Amino acid sequence: SEQPKLEYETCVWGGDGFELPSVLFSKGVLQSIFSMDCWNSIDEEDQKQLMELLPSSNKEEALETIKNLFDQSKTFHFDNPTTKIINNLQDGKYNPDIALYKKRIEYLKDKNYYIDLQNYHNQMIQLLIQKKQSLNLPVNHAVYQYYNKPITENDQDELDKMMKRQEKRLSRKRKRRELLINAKSENNWPFSSYQNYGINSDEGGSSTEEDSALSSQESEEQSTKRKAKRRKKSRKTKKKSSPSKSSSKSSSKSSTTKNRKRKSGLPVPDVRSFLLFSLMKDAFYENDLHTTAEIISETICGDARIPQTIPPQYSQNSFIVLALKFLSNPPPLPTSTSASGDIKLPPFVSFDKEQNYWVWKAEPTEEMENRLESLEQMFYFAITRNQYDSEGNVEFIDIKQQKCVATISRSADYVVHQFRIQEEERFQTADEPYVFDIQGVKSIVGPLKKTKSNVKARDHELLIDNRPAHINLLSLIRNAAARLPGGLGTRPDVVQLLRDSKYVRGNANESKLNSVVSNALDRLQSHSSADQPVRYDPFQKLWVYVHRLRLIEDYMKAD
Repeated sequence: SEQPKLEYETCVWGGDGFELPSVLFSKGVLQSIFSMDCWNSIDEEDQKQLMELLPSSNKEEALETIKNLFDQSKTFHFDNPTTKIINNLQDGKYNPDIALYKKRIEYLKDKNYYIDLQNYHNQMIQLLIQKKQSLNLPVNHAVYQYYNKPITENDQDELDKMMKRQEKRLSRKRKRRELLINAKSENNWPFSSYQNYGINSDEGGSSTEEDSALSSQESEEQSTKRKAKRRKKSRKTKKKSSPSKSSSKSSSKSSTTKNRKRKSGLPVPDVRSFLLFSLMKDAFYENDLHTTAEIISETICGDARIPQTIPPQYSQNSFIVLALKFLSNPPPLPTSTSASGDIKLPPFVSFDKEQNYWVWKAEPTEEMENRLESLEQMFYFAITRNQYDSEGNVEFIDIKQQKCVATISRSADYVVHQFRIQEEERFQTADEPYVFDIQGVKSIVGPLKKTKSNVKARDHELLIDNRPAHINLLSLIRNAAARLPGGLGTRPDVVQLLRDSKYVRGNANESKLNSVVSNALDRLQSHSSADQPVRYDPFQKLWVYVHRLRLIEDYMKAD
């Protein structure tokens, strides 16, 4: 007699999917499974493996907890886990659709909370404006403009006066700068050196015609000396170089590689992958080294690259305030060797409570620019990994301890589904740049060389067989590196995001994936062109996606 076929139902629990026979959901079956009789029927080796998962250290304590688990009258913190699992299974709460809706509900609850918080904040600002008007104080136009409050006719006169005062302030600033450049004196300048601003500081007063003639003669003498040195160097190199075939071949190879680099190199104005702190510094210099967070956000709005790097849960003003607090108490910078120790940094900015604005304190040097970029990497790493203190400020955790550990969790099912739809669109137009938009987080990838349609893809044990030829591990790992939170992460983070691809086998070995990703990242870093998409930071032990600030227009310039 043929046995009846069992029907299975899919369940999702803790991010993992599995199938259970539908017979288990009937009354009494699950209670008979979660019982001491079923436990005693298991082999001793299986019992030992299961008891190792319990927090109890002794065997007697482990057996006592198992008895309490299977006894529905016993509770653990006002609930019994076995009864909870049985009830949830019978109620269908582990159904994939219900699990997905639960996640969406949690996301909407969080979003609703932030909306309520913003509304409460707006009401407080409106109340303060009304109190200010009742005291006949001047109205702040920036508050109206930011919160989109309607301006009445009575306030228009005050606003016009404020605009006139603002124009006078700007004219005064321009006059001060012109006087500083013409006077060339260090007394009124806030820093000790003028070299970073292109101003030469002279001890004397105004320059005369004789001084200008002498300076022109000196510049001509220096230029003639430089030309003579170049001629001597060229003669020495000609004498050393022999007319052999090997040297000619090597020179031809080097010239061809240089030409390739020039052709394939992307003419992007700024190669840096982190610019927020540098733009904030420029905003301070434009406003006499003191300004507010609102003015900084208004100046940064002009750069289209910065808004795409701000996480969707933050407004631009709140994100700038977090960055300013981070710069007011910066963490120590890590070094390549543990023996040298970390570099402790003084605060770059400070908040003046009396004047209610931020003040820039650091001196402009090349070392400061490098430190700002390193600090911005640490800031984005901390804020995308939810590293905050009790007051809500960014609290950085040392990255050196996380060199070979994943710092992000596995993607949810709906995120993987959304990414795979966009991944298919990306490879359909592989010869064009593409912008991934996953839950409001945008990341851009460059175009690929699309192969012919009749060419078959190479077989690989980690990739599926039925795929186009231009889809290889390098292109998939580049997509994963582009999706790194904040544009940086560890190698296991890239492996974690690579698993989201529909072209990677689901049963791919973890160790093989790690080795393949390690080799591919090294290849992408030592790319034949001068435009590498990734680079490794040896100080912070992180991989950085260099193209995180690119726009589609930047890729179009290469064509």
